Amino acid sequence: MKLTRKDFFAKLTCMIVLKLAFGAVFFLLGWVFLYKPNLIMALNRIARDVLFNDRSILLQRKKLSILFFCLALLALYMGMTSLIQSSGQAGRSGWVINRKQYLLYIAMQDYAAKRYPESLQKYSKILEMYPNDPKALEMMKVLEKQK
Repeated sequence: MKLTRKDFFAKLTCMIVLKLAFGAVFFLLGWVFLYKPNLIMALNRIARDVLFNDRSILLQRKKLSILFFCLALLALYMGMTSLIQSSGQAGRSGWVINRKQYLLYIAMQDYAAKRYPESLQKYSKILEMYPNDPKALEMMKVLEKQK
């Protein structure tokens, strides 16, 4: 999957907006902490009474744990789909390797380990199953030169 110029600038713009938003939030927090200590005290009191109240947390812990598990699964799903799309695997499963790819991988391992006869046998088996595979044909030519 090739990243077009339009997609690149859209992602770049999104990153710039996020950076500006976080910068503004942190600037506002710094200003409030420096010049409005009474507001911070009131917010801390509200947070202690509402959000961090031990009694309410213990009563609601099962609901909170389910919420956290759902959020974690959502984040993991979003991250994995992003990885699959960025690796060019979109539209097909990125988790399952097909037989031809696996056989090419095994043959390439033999070639990298300088076990040329074993690699030659594996590439010839690949060509029996997939007669016009360009990678196997290319490696067969290379291995023939090795002899």
